[in-house]
This record gives sequence, C-alpha cells and structure tokens, in this order.
Amino acid sequence: MFVTRFSDQAAKHWPDQFAYSIIYLPQKGAKVEYPETTTRFGLNHAVVWSYLVRKAEQHGGAVRRFTVAGAAKLFDLDPKTVRSVIGDLVWLNLIERVDFSAYSEIKLLPLTADHLKLFRPMPTGKAAGKVVEPMAKKPRTTITQFKLGGDRWDDCRRACEGQMAQSKAEEIFQMAKRLGESPGDFLDGMNRVKAVYDDRVVAGKVAAGVFGGYLKACYQKRIDVLEEQEREERKREYLSSPEFQEKLAARRKAAEADPTHELFIASDEAIHARVDFGNSPVGSYQALDRITTAVHKQSRAIVATKNLRLQEEIDEIGRLKGKIIKHALGSLNHFYQQPIKATPDEFQQALNAAASNLEPKMPPIFEQAV
Repeated sequence: MFVTRFSDQAAKHWPDQFAYSIIYLPQKGAKVEYPETTTRFGLNHAVVWSYLVRKAEQHGGAVRRFTVAGAAKLFDLDPKTVRSVIGDLVWLNLIERVDFSAYSEIKLLPLTADHLKLFRPMPTGKAAGKVVEPMAKKPRTTITQFKLGGDRWDDCRRACEGQMAQSKAEEIFQMAKRLGESPGDFLDGMNRVKAVYDDRVVAGKVAAGVFGGYLKACYQKRIDVLEEQEREERKREYLSSPEFQEKLAARRKAAEADPTHELFIASDEAIHARVDFGNSPVGSYQALDRITTAVHKQSRAIVATKNLRLQEEIDEIGRLKGKIIKHALGSLNHFYQQPIKATPDEFQQALNAAASNLEPKMPPIFEQAV
C-alpha cells in the first residue's frame, strides 16, 4: 500500500489529506540488464509502474497525459529519477511511451514470465494469513456511574463522568490537591485542557477517547516541575544548615593541612604556613610575590605553545600555576604549622621539581636562589 499526502487545508480530518494506492513490490535482487550495464529494479520502479497500472485501468489501458514533473511531485522524487525509471520500464517492455511536446502517452504492454520475476509473488501458506471467521459483536460495556464522595470534589466527579474511569479521575484529583488547587481551579483548568485536547483530536495529533490520560499527563508535567523546585529548595536549606556548615568547616580544615585534598587552595596563607620568608611583612610579601610571578611567567610560556583561545589560555595558565604550587607544597607539607619552616630556597627547589614532573618540557623556573 502506498500513501500520498496532499496539502488540503479544507480537509475536516487528517485522513482526508491522504490517497492510497496498491503497490506491486519489487522482487529482492531484481535487475534491469542493459548490454553494457545493469541497474537495480527497486522500489521507485515499483511505485511508478503500480501508479501507471492504476491510471491505465481507469482510462482504458493507457495513461493519456503523463508528465515527469507531475509524477516527481506526486511521489516526492527527483525528476531525473522519474526519467530514469520510465526509461527502464520502456527497456523492459513493461510500457510503451509516446512523447508529445508537453506530456507523454503511456500504454501498458502484456506481462510475460520474465516480467513477473521482477515482482514479489503473492504470499502463500502462513504468510498469506488466515480467513477470519465472522463473529457477533457484544454490546460495549457502559462506563460505571461515578460514586460521589460527599465532599467538595463531587462537582468535579460529575464533570469527569463519561470522559474517564473514576479511578483515573481520583488520581488526577490527588495530583490537583498536591498542586494546591481547589475544586473550582480544577474545573477551570480541565475545561481549558479539554478545548486543547479536542482541537488536537481533530488535527489527528492525539487519539480520541483518551482524555483522562491526556489530562493526567498535563498534571504530571506540573508535578514534575513542583518536585524539582522542592528538591532545589531542600538542597538550599541543607547547604545553609548548621549541620552542613559544620561538615564544610571540617573539610576545609582537613584541606588546609593536605595539599592533595580536592578543596585545598594554594593561597598565600597556605604557602606561609609551610615556608618562612622572614619576619618583615613587606619583605615577606615581596619575596613570595617574586616567586609566584616567576611560576606564572613560566606557566604562561608553556601554555602559549598550545594555541588556545584567549579565555582558555588564561584558565590553563591559572590551572598549571596552581598545580605546580600545590605539588611543591605537598613535598614540603612536613613543615606545615611547625616551629621551623622551609626556606625560600627549598620552596624554589620544590617548585622546580614539581614543574619538571608536571611539564617535562618546562625549563627550570629558578636557576638560583632569589
């Protein structure tokens, strides 16, 4: 069966936009053999030939005004494909074609045994199906009348009666209550959804007779949004709770003592906790700044060879610099908060070693003590 769709805007129902035709399906492996080449006899051949058969049966054995452009548009094919298919049908002596200025006249030729090999035979045995015995239809079961509950939702039950099973309606009532709706809110919303549902049924976008499932799906979408909002709210409440803040403080304290910790930050304070730059605040700051600036410059030189975009390059420089400092502090962690700390020279040596391990192509950051 072949289906063709027309853009009929006046169609009252979606099936009215389609036309149906029988197709004689091609045999698997069927070919059109020419003296010097071979082409496949495929579905396009079968579609065009089946169409010509139907049209010829309607007009005394011939298609009077056939056009390539018309067939191409009808079957959504390229005109070159249609011309090639018609040429193959003529070569196989399936049709006879007479060209006029604007159209062709096509006549069907008698089928031979070789022609029949191009098409699939009629199915036999189990593939042919079985004859369906006539059976008397039983009366359709009527929908059980809704049982009223004697509460505020009885008007809603009356409105749903005949449109869905009561069990479905009761499920939807619970969902409406979950969303904080009153019976009046439910009835207003149901009427709006019913109008949309009826339009979609006419357009063929949803099946008729499933309004209960459609309404439940609409409520489920709103329930999903509400539950996601509630999860986010619970998450925010937990993150601001004393319990979480206490756990976070404990993790940060553990991170401060361990440069390999995921929360460790290679800050100036973390470096001063392991390296002694002297008692002078200004001198200590200047000495540390010279060291970290040297690490930054060397990291930038390495990253510049990777041809990254500007923001990617900035991010990669910061990542590499922080990694080098963290690894260096890791090797000096036995000095953490001890009376005796590492010297600036020892810190520079640790930075050189960390850079060499992380980036073998990186030259030493410090040739001698600063």
